[in-house]
Amino acid sequence: MSDGTTASGRHQYKPVHPMLRTILLIIGTISLGIGLVAIVVPGIPTTIFVFIAIFCYARSSERMYTWMMNNKHIGRQYHNIREGKGISLATKLYSLTMAWTMITISVILLDSLALRIFLVVLGLIMLAVMVRLRTYRPELEDAV
Repeated sequence: MSDGTTASGRHQYKPVHPMLRTILLIIGTISLGIGLVAIVVPGIPTTIFVFIAIFCYARSSERMYTWMMNNKHIGRQYHNIREGKGISLATKLYSLTMAWTMITISVILLDSLALRIFLVVLGLIMLAVMVRLRTYRPELEDAV
């Protein structure tokens, strides 16, 4: 298919020019690194950096792309979101718990009222986004 998807609707690895491949590989690796750091640092969105890494690896490294797509957390979440199924309740709860734990610790340790308010506002925005995102329920899919 010309849009980079297979017959099953899943994206596939698409190689590009060697120079662009190197640039995309570097950007993908940096994005994945930021995404991994963002798991424990409040205020940095994890998903967007992981999706940027997937996009870059899909055009630069078949091995890294395959690794990400076969990863039980990253690949499954990516496909569920891309297919419009949403995010699992467990992922939502884990994300919110981690974010609010880090925000609470930061608010306790910070001296700046402005930074405290900023972190709480970011946390509330994240909460609003998570509530609005569709919740994926695999058990409903199995019942059909």
